[in-house]
Amino acid sequence: MIWSVVSLRKFALPVFSGLFIYVNILNASDDSFCDPENLEIVTTNKLLLYKVEIADTVYKRQKGLMNRKYLPSNRGMLFIFDRLHYAKMWMKNTIVGLDIIFVDELGIITKIVREAEPFSLEIHSSNRPVKFVLEVPSFGKNSDLINVGNSISHCNIESE
Repeated sequence: MIWSVVSLRKFALPVFSGLFIYVNILNASDDSFCDPENLEIVTTNKLLLYKVEIADTVYKRQKGLMNRKYLPSNRGMLFIFDRLHYAKMWMKNTIVGLDIIFVDELGIITKIVREAEPFSLEIHSSNRPVKFVLEVPSFGKNSDLINVGNSISHCNIESE
């Protein structure tokens, strides 16, 4: 039997299309495709979803959320440090009231400073070495559900 171009297209197109979809489904489950804007906090009663900006350079960490007039309740900033250390945060030039959440290298919340005062120069320090700090609005939706010992899930946090 001689295959014509039309026959090949009828046969090959569905086969290769199906293969393409299968490969993409496999890749979708790969962590390398994780969206760094998405962050989850696993509380005792609820899974809280946040959209975060990443502060992973010295400049971004120094600027933080300064001079923001508004921050929606489901938004925040994840500060990522190069190594474990005692983190020190302040509210200089920060207009929005924030909860400052200190997180270890495994994503476990180790300390929370609730309702940090806007514009304050008071230094808020972690109680042990941490690799991450999450800042979210103090009066955000469900912020009172977040407690020490809860875990955070994010692309840049390697959980056990």
